[in-house]
Amino acid sequence: MRPVVLCPVAALLSSCPRSVEIPDSPENPPDDSGSPECTGDAGCEAWEICEGGACVDGDRNNDPEEAQPLAWDESVIGYLNPASDRDFYALTVEGGQFARIRTRPTGSESGEPVASEDMDTVVATYDATGHLLSWEDDYPTGTRVTGYDSVVYTYLASPGTYVVAVMDATTAFDEEEKRGGPDFSYVLTAEVYDAAPREADAYGSPGAEREVQEDYVYPVPVLLEEASDSDWIDLTLPYEDCPVVLRGSAHLDGTDATPHVRLWSSGRILLLDLDTLGTDGVALYPDVDGGRVVVEARDAGGEGGSNCWFFVFVSVYDEGYATTVNGQEIPYQVDAEPNDGLGQAQSLDLADLRTTSGDPYQAAFFWGTQDGPGDEDWYAVSAEAGWFLNVWGTADYNGSQMDPALEVYDPTGKRLGEDSDGSDRAPDLYDLLLASTGIHSVRVFDQSGVSEGGSASFYRFSLYLTDFEVQ
Repeated sequence: MRPVVLCPVAALLSSCPRSVEIPDSPENPPDDSGSPECTGDAGCEAWEICEGGACVDGDRNNDPEEAQPLAWDESVIGYLNPASDRDFYALTVEGGQFARIRTRPTGSESGEPVASEDMDTVVATYDATGHLLSWEDDYPTGTRVTGYDSVVYTYLASPGTYVVAVMDATTAFDEEEKRGGPDFSYVLTAEVYDAAPREADAYGSPGAEREVQEDYVYPVPVLLEEASDSDWIDLTLPYEDCPVVLRGSAHLDGTDATPHVRLWSSGRILLLDLDTLGTDGVALYPDVDGGRVVVEARDAGGEGGSNCWFFVFVSVYDEGYATTVNGQEIPYQVDAEPNDGLGQAQSLDLADLRTTSGDPYQAAFFWGTQDGPGDEDWYAVSAEAGWFLNVWGTADYNGSQMDPALEVYDPTGKRLGEDSDGSDRAPDLYDLLLASTGIHSVRVFDQSGVSEGGSASFYRFSLYLTDFEVQ
């Protein structure tokens, strides 16, 4: 991860020149003609300012004290010129407002200059004291949104003036070669995002409702003004057996909240529980029945107050739980009981795939639940000697209450490998060299030995057979 140079506003001043001087030199002699090139910025290009009668690269909003006024729903064009330029804007608000602040490259509307494809904006917001509230390079979930460069969701708790800063990623992350220029042009827009759940809400009487459709992300703001408060969000889903995904922002600099979400079925059965949303987890339930689900959003430590806020970003999969590999959509296979022992192992279908360099391999994706105390699930695949077997799992990273472990057995029933804690706290097995051809079995079970199982005790795995080592 690149270091981020997004510090309090006061610390930015030393790196933001207030004016540009052009020293006299043989290559730049003083102008004795008596006819200056310009008498004001209006006589220069949009990405220039008038200094000493000459048009030079730059603008007039290089520090917070010179921040350019920005109004709600106003779109302004700015230029990150020259390299290392930071542009500051002043947004005066009533307070108690959620906001969405976005940039897009110019050029999508008639009459706009076409922005350089090299531009990559970062947007940050600060309160009146210079405290960093929020910042984003792309979308808060780390993905990109068509047509936009940076999208920030934030909460402006108090009345007053807030500062919005725009810069190129090379400047924000202090890269050695900073980028900028006349074609580093963007459109900045600030909007009130009035969609917070009502207070005094509860399960059965949610504070917010959303009718969710495929191919959209629904940002839902959460404000926890009292300790131990929860906000409840009712989601109507587009189809039965619908996978639901809840994401959070990875950048939570300006809030006191530690986002915690639970997902409840329409019959009030707990489906998942994740207390590290955004910072270390994506809440995902692969198959929601009933066409409806309820999100409970709270603080992981039970805190509350005017600065205890966050956003939950809701989305669903298109027509079932699947993954896409090299443009090919492959459905997840669901565990089918009884598959409780080696002799009952559930056969997995393998997809034939190729790497980007053309090397062949096979893959299967599957998920299931621990149906009750002591339940374990077995899976079987046919594999050739000399190939490598990789099995990678996910559970509590997605909000599962299961603590899964994994074992792999050869055709004779000999255990080849085991794991209980991979890179995301779920088991991962890499590059098991298979000595014989035949049916190999995978055992998934709860390693704690005390889990009661149920809908919230779920797991998902990716299985790969390759003729090359992955690690």
